[in-house]
Amino acid sequence: MYNSIRTLCALACFAGLGEGVSAAPALQEPAESGTGTSFQDLPPLGYSTPRQMAQELEALARGSARMSLKEIGKAPSGQPLLMVTISGQSPAADGPEVLIVANLEGDRPATSEVAMGLIRHLNQGESPLLGVATVHILAVANPDGAMHALAGEGPWRGAGVDNDRDGHVDEDGPMDLDGDGRVLWLRVPSNSGAWHASATDERCSVEAKDVREVAGAFHLRREGMDGDGDRSFSEDGPGGIAMDANFAHLWEQYAAQAGPYPLSESESKALAVFLIEHPNVACVLVLDDEDNMSKPGKGDDKVKPESTVPMKADASLIALLGKRLKPEEEEKDEKSEASGDDLPAEPIVMDLEEGDEASQDSENDMEPVEEAEEVKPKWTAPRTADHGKGNFADWAYFQRGVLVLESSVWSHPMDSKGADGKALPKDASDQEKMLAWADSTYGPGHFQDWTPFVHKDLGPVEIGGSLPFVGTTPPASTLPELIEQYASFVDALAEDFANIEWVEVTYTSLDDKGVYEIRAKLVNNGRFASTTAMGQKSRVALPIRVELELPEGAQLLVGRARSSVARLAGYGGHRDYHWIVRVPAGSGSPKLIARSNTAGQARLTLEVK
Repeated sequence: MYNSIRTLCALACFAGLGEGVSAAPALQEPAESGTGTSFQDLPPLGYSTPRQMAQELEALARGSARMSLKEIGKAPSGQPLLMVTISGQSPAADGPEVLIVANLEGDRPATSEVAMGLIRHLNQGESPLLGVATVHILAVANPDGAMHALAGEGPWRGAGVDNDRDGHVDEDGPMDLDGDGRVLWLRVPSNSGAWHASATDERCSVEAKDVREVAGAFHLRREGMDGDGDRSFSEDGPGGIAMDANFAHLWEQYAAQAGPYPLSESESKALAVFLIEHPNVACVLVLDDEDNMSKPGKGDDKVKPESTVPMKADASLIALLGKRLKPEEEEKDEKSEASGDDLPAEPIVMDLEEGDEASQDSENDMEPVEEAEEVKPKWTAPRTADHGKGNFADWAYFQRGVLVLESSVWSHPMDSKGADGKALPKDASDQEKMLAWADSTYGPGHFQDWTPFVHKDLGPVEIGGSLPFVGTTPPASTLPELIEQYASFVDALAEDFANIEWVEVTYTSLDDKGVYEIRAKLVNNGRFASTTAMGQKSRVALPIRVELELPEGAQLLVGRARSSVARLAGYGGHRDYHWIVRVPAGSGSPKLIARSNTAGQARLTLEVK
């Protein structure tokens, strides 16, 4: 996330994932390359721009009776936020809804591609999900950020912000010093440098435990110069406020990327208003850089204002659903004892802030994935980025009480062998494993070797690093497999939604004067609760409304005609009801009615047996 310096731990091998200033090559379909992918498959090749996606959505909506397209807002550049709504042929008036939101950060094009694939899949009308729910999909939640990232400029959006508070805006951002069309990283030799080249793979930079004992130490900085003379480098690049730091939960006051106030940005406000206006949304699936399903925690018993961990009942459900996305090969020893704040982080390169130094959290190192000798999993369970403040997922769960599932969609395999087939050292870093995977996937073209350069201010330096997207974005040739995986996951939600029903109903005559006793049980047959534990705690979600509707002339003697149920747990959660009524002969029959925003309706006309 934008507000965490820890995300800089990608180091030099992730260098190209940050901001740049030059345009990428024209997007095109990846070339076939025999047994695997090749340098020609390097993202963003094969990926669509936000404008191309918008054109496809408009074409799909014109030719579909079940799909509608609504502009819910605009990005600062004028690009539309296009919300797709897909419903079944006969959707229930009070049925549940699903909201899928992709690429809030702007630099995760694979998430938008998966969302587009889900739109195509659902638009065919064969998904069982459409039999029980309406689905809304925002495939490009941050079109400006996505547009700039695909063009090689990094995921900036909005008006400039004075990041270094010197009275100037966007005057000192990363820049292409050597004219190779890329903005990568600088190795600046220094006795006080905190970094040195890995002994296993000199392309990779690692943090020194004791800089006094390391030869060839250097500082690691973004490619650029001190444009404003304040002795800081590349600290004030283009754009400013991050959309996914602009929501109310744990919004960070006075943080430049968070905005002047929550929902100050057009994109975040539009998305928040949409969710508030759709109280039937029972589940939100966020496809971005954070992930709460691959290694979910156990959850918390209590919720505090600063909480980022879901309540235990909701965490258990998230863990269960997460297993559907994990390959069998990676389910060994996956029982996580961590809470949501302890989830392992996938490093992402961001702009350097104070001191212009990159930092690394050793606790974020991933354990090697155990794989069979000859069979590798078809895809790798996604890992999570650092938990950011003011993000949409936290706001939707903690402030709106909606079940939120987060997936980062893809993470590069943690290869244990190099391109030459030789095993990597047991203590190889994540960055070395990523480079080994990239070598075997793309060949040598994914990394710009460290090349000497004489810097105007710093003297002799080296420029190099990975090309953009190498560490966070899969080759476009793998997208069909990812889309199929998530389409299966979304289809399976059809069996999970809360579903209320009247059972064990009796309507018994007590005398010959029209007095009757009514006993009934309202039960939830679905896996989901009628509302989340957080929704019950926050009291934002509407309860189930229960009504005994009497015919004209009838009288309620015992019980309440109208009542509510805050929450029915999944798989058999129930509430018993008891009424005594007087119903004159020939006046009609009483009716039991239960209405829920997320669990549908249950209606039953009573008849004496």
